[in-house]
Amino acid sequence: MLKEEKINALAQMFRSEAYEFEIENFIKANAKDDDDAKDITEKAKEIVLQEKLKHLPKRNLMIFSAWTIGVIISFYLFYSIIPYQDVIGYTTLLSIIGALVVCFFILHAYAYYGTWTVDFLKELDKPNIQYSFAIIFLIPCFILAFLFSEKFDYAENELLQSSKIQTIGTVISGNSTEYKRVLHGGTGMKTNKVNVKFVTKEGKEFIITKEIDGYNYSRKFYKGLEVDVIYSKNNPKNMQLINLESLPELPVDFDNIYPH
Repeated sequence: MLKEEKINALAQMFRSEAYEFEIENFIKANAKDDDDAKDITEKAKEIVLQEKLKHLPKRNLMIFSAWTIGVIISFYLFYSIIPYQDVIGYTTLLSIIGALVVCFFILHAYAYYGTWTVDFLKELDKPNIQYSFAIIFLIPCFILAFLFSEKFDYAENELLQSSKIQTIGTVISGNSTEYKRVLHGGTGMKTNKVNVKFVTKEGKEFIITKEIDGYNYSRKFYKGLEVDVIYSKNNPKNMQLINLESLPELPVDFDNIYPH
């Protein structure tokens, strides 16, 4: 076999991604010495590299651009479009989904970054994405989820203020939930929620659950209490309690203080 034929045969093995031991056996069987083996290997790799450089840089750059555009579009959707839709009650879920979607695009854009360079293409055609590596994106995901959650709250309030209608609501029930500390025991986080019933100008009745701070819940709220509320004309489920500071405090021994 002529040297040129050996080089072409070895290049074909590189193209077909032959096993390493097969390549080593071929070189040992056809090279005269170590210098000849090195020369054959380098020339075969150079042939394959030049073939790659004709189309792979453009392909990998296009894929990287597509993933990057995905990052931009998904972030824009979950930050500027979706928060202003009728998504009351799903904001936490959408914040998490949005963070995961954006991080998914970021992971792939990061993996494809620089894959169009000669140095990369000497070794690989495309990145070998290890999804176990995605764990390092947990922190960005948490940050994005928090950012989206804040944006949903801001948009919800903005929509409410732009079409608000004020009325009177009635507290019909409530509950206080205490979460125990897992590691050290004792009292942990405590949430207080009340269910408020109100009727819109169109005569439709709604019951909305709102979270209340501990002081107002324990000293001012009870079943049957009438409170000022504002709701969105476009979506009455978007509601807030207002003027809580003007509510009178109840006596500590008041028998009907909620939730007794």
